[in-house]
Amino acid sequence: MTGVSPERLASLIEGAVAVTANADLTQLLFAAAETARDTTGARYAAMGVIGEHGTLIEFLHVGLEPGTAEAIGHPPVGKGVLGTLIRSAKTIRLDRIEDHPDSTGFPPNHPRMETFLGVPVRVGERVFGNLYLTEKPGGFTEEDQHLVEALAVIAGAAISNSRMQQRMRRLAVVDDRERIARDLHDAIIQDIFAVGLLLQGLALRTEDDRERIDLEDAVTRLDRAIATLSSAGAATVNTFSIRALGPPSPSGVRHTRGVLCPPCRPDRRKDHWANRRDSLRLHLRSNPAG
Repeated sequence: MTGVSPERLASLIEGAVAVTANADLTQLLFAAAETARDTTGARYAAMGVIGEHGTLIEFLHVGLEPGTAEAIGHPPVGKGVLGTLIRSAKTIRLDRIEDHPDSTGFPPNHPRMETFLGVPVRVGERVFGNLYLTEKPGGFTEEDQHLVEALAVIAGAAISNSRMQQRMRRLAVVDDRERIARDLHDAIIQDIFAVGLLLQGLALRTEDDRERIDLEDAVTRLDRAIATLSSAGAATVNTFSIRALGPPSPSGVRHTRGVLCPPCRPDRRKDHWANRRDSLRLHLRSNPAG
């Protein structure tokens, strides 16, 4: 960037720091427009965000009074010179906007604007939007153009960083929700499993054939519920059946056949079954099957 005075370069650097300090994308875009206006001495500045159809989907302006913006009405969508800048993706610098062949004039209540500087803001290979500057006394110079083009590069990098941070925050929220869902999933299955063990124990102790059949039928339905929940859970979850518990041994202790724990996260299986096994042994020893 040859020919730029040290004072203006220092002003650009100070403004760039203000732009990159904003993690919020909207505030970042406003900061870029304000920095461009302050650096060039323009009266008005704006940042236009380009949508997928090549029109402006957001227009953030600096310098217009709120009442004036309200009187103008709908913000620009990308016609006239603004549309040319979108299509060409190249800087446009004009002493008189109305002299450009694509100029279409201004809507009612719009302030008079003559001088113009428009610079594309790229994020990677894609043009994210454009910086617009108007109404600098004496017109925009080549030095102004170089400064704003440098600012556009910095703004593009800051926008990319802001988007990355937003994606990371969204992923963190998703991961946290998935973790909570897994914990709830495991807790529900373990509670169902515990109820099934209780019903199975009652079935072994009852002398009423009808009551035993009803209890065993309830255990079967709980087994199906556990299988359904397990199939809907994570791939790392093992399937466990209440009926995988074998009949009591002569000592009164029942053992599992095959799988050693209910559906739960692998890192919690060992502790879970250490506690479950001890409580199960105490229960069955004190209440042996008849």
